[in-house]
Amino acid sequence: MTGTLINTASIVGAGIVGSLFSKKISNRYKEGAMTALGLVALTIGIGTVAEVFPLIEKPLIFIMSLPLGSLVGEWLNLEGIVERVTKNSKERGVEGLLTCVFLFSLGSMSILGPIQSALNNDNTLLMANSALCGVAAFFFASTFGRIISFSAFPLLIIQGTIFFLVKIFSNLITDNLLIEISLLGGIFVMVSGLNLLKISNIKSLNLLPALLGPILFSIFG
Repeated sequence: MTGTLINTASIVGAGIVGSLFSKKISNRYKEGAMTALGLVALTIGIGTVAEVFPLIEKPLIFIMSLPLGSLVGEWLNLEGIVERVTKNSKERGVEGLLTCVFLFSLGSMSILGPIQSALNNDNTLLMANSALCGVAAFFFASTFGRIISFSAFPLLIIQGTIFFLVKIFSNLITDNLLIEISLLGGIFVMVSGLNLLKISNIKSLNLLPALLGPILFSIFG
């Protein structure tokens, strides 16, 4: 849980510090920081895919999971739900808070990080996620205020739940499952990077159900 606690603290701290600079940072610098974040995410995603893809033993699972998961995500319209929630928020602070909750808590590193931490006591992904979330929280808070710090608490709940579930049901976690989830996670990070760089406008949230494919195959396959 150390990595999760650091991830939580990075958002709270960066949110408080960023709020102190509200309206003092020009949009030019904010755009530059978001471009840098996009490049970091894209690099991490490409590196993950390049490292993991040669290890895949059953590529059919990955090939089926991504399109089928995307169909489920489109059917549930996860991206649309987020857009409606944020669009209907009258308070700009609430809009920023909700955006950060989804951005920080549903990212692939937020999902894969606690799994890696629980199984291997490896907090590498959570440390990287802490840095990304901290920088993003700083610039969000410089626009929306201190309320952004509260986006850390859903992340703490989600990552903590994943961590303890993996600890309890670790017998179901196989190397192949982790490799397949890591590959999908790398693709999600690449998509996030491309979207931040405004190269694409892929509905990344609608891809998240693809993570269920390897899990279901591991249980019933």
